Amino acid sequence: RDPNDIIGPQGVGSARFVRAGSALPYQVLFENKADATAPAKLIVVTDTLDPNLDLSTLVLGEITFGNQTIAIPAGLNHYKTTLPFTAGTNQIQAEVEATLDFSSRTLTVTLRAIDPSTGWYPEDPAVGILYPEDGTGRGQGSISYIVSPRAGVPTGTVIYNRASIVFDFNDPIQTPLVFNTIDAGVPQSSVASLAPQSGRAFLVQWSGQDDPGGSGVASYDVFMSTNGLSYLRWLTATTNQSAWFSGTPGQSYFFYTTARDWVGNQSALPASAQAMTTVPTNAPVLISMTNLVTRPGDGVSLTNLVV
Repeated sequence: RDPNDIIGPQGVGSARFVRAGSALPYQVLFENKADATAPAKLIVVTDTLDPNLDLSTLVLGEITFGNQTIAIPAGLNHYKTTLPFTAGTNQIQAEVEATLDFSSRTLTVTLRAIDPSTGWYPEDPAVGILYPEDGTGRGQGSISYIVSPRAGVPTGTVIYNRASIVFDFNDPIQTPLVFNTIDAGVPQSSVASLAPQSGRAFLVQWSGQDDPGGSGVASYDVFMSTNGLSYLRWLTATTNQSAWFSGTPGQSYFFYTTARDWVGNQSALPASAQAMTTVPTNAPVLISMTNLVTRPGDGVSLTNLVV
């Protein structure tokens, strides 16, 4: 795998679904390979951002290079600093600049080796700021940032990202292309109708669907009320679509459900019950049976009473 890479949100499934409005973290990795003949004096990373990203939300994270870590103050989309840097026996400076150009939608991070006596690149070709990687990390670097999708982008919108890395004045190195798919809608769910009257134990069933093109329904919460009073959460984050409920004779039971998709979008609570039933005072019940033991292959006949 090429050490010059970009890492984006893992997302959900093969479409790498992410929730609309969520902050998307990116990290661009770069490395001066072990077989390089000299340290890099200049590294330029450019990242042209997808038109479905809201540039006003972009916030820089860390910039690292040659075992140096720069923690950028919170909330910035641009940054510039100069810091001392030890290159072998030489004391030079590392100039670091990150800029976001809104017109071209391009984030650019530039790292330069500077000779403090001349204000220019060191003349010695063996002096730079990113040496060939030798297993110590001195040849590695990265930039990180977060950015959110534009408000209102619909489900199914695909956001792409790819960065370009230039060492000194060599040809650009393109990172792999990463992508994520937006899931902007909430799922819907409902409880299937119940008979007006039920036995003491009755089956409650429900189902749901995500918005078209979404990540799909991941789980359900099922709520229950006795006699239409306060609703309690009967089942939480269940992946089942049915369950047996044990009622009490003379009581009425009301049910509704909400659904949650794989990126965390959740349907709103319904305004009223989606299903209800009553267990009458004379609801029949099967008499409990004792345990039976039989041999494989033998027939079994069971008789029970309803009272």
